[in-house]
Amino acid sequence: MIRLMRKNTILTWFIAIILYIVIMIGSYYFDDSDLVEIIAYLLQCLMLGGCLYVIAGSKPFETCRRGTGYVFRKGWPILILPMLFTGIGIISPVKEGTPLHSDWVVRTALGFAVMMLAGLSEELCFRAAACEALLPKLKNTKHPFLFTAVISGLVFGLMHVALEGIDSWMSALLGIMKILTTGLFGASMMILYWKTRNMLAIGLLHGLYDFISSCIEYMFVIEETAEEAAYTGGGIETLIVYLIQMAVNLLVLRAVYRNTGKSADYHHILEEW
Repeated sequence: MIRLMRKNTILTWFIAIILYIVIMIGSYYFDDSDLVEIIAYLLQCLMLGGCLYVIAGSKPFETCRRGTGYVFRKGWPILILPMLFTGIGIISPVKEGTPLHSDWVVRTALGFAVMMLAGLSEELCFRAAACEALLPKLKNTKHPFLFTAVISGLVFGLMHVALEGIDSWMSALLGIMKILTTGLFGASMMILYWKTRNMLAIGLLHGLYDFISSCIEYMFVIEETAEEAAYTGGGIETLIVYLIQMAVNLLVLRAVYRNTGKSADYHHILEEW
């Protein structure tokens, strides 16, 4: 079985995605507490780490010891969007005197742990495992890196809307916008992975992105409706938010490519992978 999975790396990647979904859905049958989320993300990371080892051996784990500082120095523009929205979003609860949770310090600390593990699990699945599985198979095509980025980006985006309901043209449009904005974010992270092959660093950067985006919810007593929580819920206001996200993510992708992607030795990367 292991030999078959090593030979068919793309199949192994899809098995990893399926197991990722199974663990995610399985956690919903318990409750939405931070502790359950931490356990679920830990299981995902362990499972994905095992699949990554089957796909590429020990190399991706060995390279985690280098380039961490580089990832944060060159990848910091990725944090612009969550800092922008959080900076704007915190104005309302502060102005209106929204109370803090009585245990906001504990909630924020647990939330930080959840987001770090969530970011790491997504980078393991949709960047590290995707690259290690796809690039060797696509290396003889004309644009192996572009194809790898597009395929993994679309799968990454689809994962965010797969369990959402589509009941109108607006929800369908919002779903498409979510896929595109998420794919652009993934492309920036992909470039950093090509350059450093440091899944741990980009996982932490992704986790920091998620934590900054959600820290207000951990701190303040804010009620969130089901429509607001859904990626495909909402109306024209949500569409405007997605358009802003797309514009910022395009600028971030351009900056990451100029600062990192242009200097990457793609021929050497293909030889290694």
